[in-house]
Amino acid sequence: MKTTIRWPKLFSAFLSAFALAFAAPSLADDKAVITSISEASNAVTIQGINFAQRSGPLQVVLNGFPTPLFVQSYGDTAIVATLPASLPAGSYSISLLVRANGTVQDEFFFTLGAQGPKGDTGDTGPAGATGQTGLKGDKGDKGDTGATGAIGATGAPGAKGDKGDTGATGAIGATGTPGAKGDKGDTGATGAIGATGTPGAKGDKGDTGATGAIGATGAPGAKGDKGDTGMTGATGATGVPGAKGDTGLAGAAGAPGTPGAKGDKGDTGDTGPQGPQGPAGTIDMTKVIANQTTPQSPGNFNIVGTGVVTGTLEVAGLLNVDGLLNVDGDIIGKDITGTLKPQYASIWFLVKSDGTAPPRNADGEIVIHTTDHVIPSRLMVLQCGKLDVVPVPGPTVPDSHCMTRIVLAGTTGYHDGFANINPVSITFDVANSDILISTSPSWWTWGFYTHGTWGCPGATDPSCFSGYYRVLAWR
Repeated sequence: MKTTIRWPKLFSAFLSAFALAFAAPSLADDKAVITSISEASNAVTIQGINFAQRSGPLQVVLNGFPTPLFVQSYGDTAIVATLPASLPAGSYSISLLVRANGTVQDEFFFTLGAQGPKGDTGDTGPAGATGQTGLKGDKGDKGDTGATGAIGATGAPGAKGDKGDTGATGAIGATGTPGAKGDKGDTGATGAIGATGTPGAKGDKGDTGATGAIGATGAPGAKGDKGDTGMTGATGATGVPGAKGDTGLAGAAGAPGTPGAKGDKGDTGDTGPQGPQGPAGTIDMTKVIANQTTPQSPGNFNIVGTGVVTGTLEVAGLLNVDGLLNVDGDIIGKDITGTLKPQYASIWFLVKSDGTAPPRNADGEIVIHTTDHVIPSRLMVLQCGKLDVVPVPGPTVPDSHCMTRIVLAGTTGYHDGFANINPVSITFDVANSDILISTSPSWWTWGFYTHGTWGCPGATDPSCFSGYYRVLAWR
């Protein structure tokens, strides 16, 4: 008996079984997978999974034979089929086909009889698909300080500085020889300075004599040591006042005075003559609005600021709105472009089906409070499995981005006989202006259908019972 095990298929079966353990029931049969084939007594035993198909038993076909093999026994994990009589030794393949349309579910190669030597290594298969972009790495260390740059060009000369302070007073000139003291007379012209006499020898300090009459002033002797302070003499008579001096130079101008109060407004002048008639203007029909009931061509309806239409706004072409368009009436046109921004938009927040996040009210509902007490005309719940930055509500909210597919759940999740995904329902409490989201602990928080099965690829929680919601609402 010869038994052949195909490891890639076995590994695929293991992955499929692992995925099924965490997935909700699918809408269609899973694909049949062959894991091994053994031969004994002119029959083959086919081992694998998913042989019991909803469409009925699969046909067992041996390559090179036009009719399917006779099946002795059939189960979900094993099939026993009779081989053709006198089948020579060699390499064969067995395929499992859907009876209704001939679709091949799986194909397996096996060796009948003695197995030949190991063949040469096959050609390298094509490169696999590019994997998803990895998470953003940590910030690198600070780089070394760069070399000092070249000295820049000389700047333009600065503005002229303020006038400097007045310089210090110069040294005093040499003292001239005093003249003889005469009677005080009229002020004469200043005499020329005489030459300095030869100083006499320094004498000893004499005793203080009695105060004598004031004699004529003698020639000054050499400067002696400072003597003791003499007695105070009598005050002399007041001299005759001198002649009035010339008028001094004018002083600097004083600071401007405080402005006076504003005078009364003068009378209006006479009207001037009328100017000549200007040239006739032109009308650009692309920049005017005509007051008429038929569409204007080729003019445009352009409003910068706030425009008010009290009747019906009829657009025969394209209406571009970049801002807020309040309409209390009808809009009739072919195309309307722009962004209809929601009046309420929550941040991404963590949701767990078991009710631990976010906190629920007494009825087990998620409560999202709004402020305008207006029933939303449209509401959308976005669902995500993983964020690049986990949001923390507060004065500032991080800008989070979804790292998986985003499910557009609308106002309810997907639920039928094969898959149940929250939310169960969404209602609005007008009195409290609250959006109420009902969830079930036995239903997934998020997930979607792809590649023939339900799952939550790329999610932080592979069990699909936790994820992130974001709520958008329009009035």
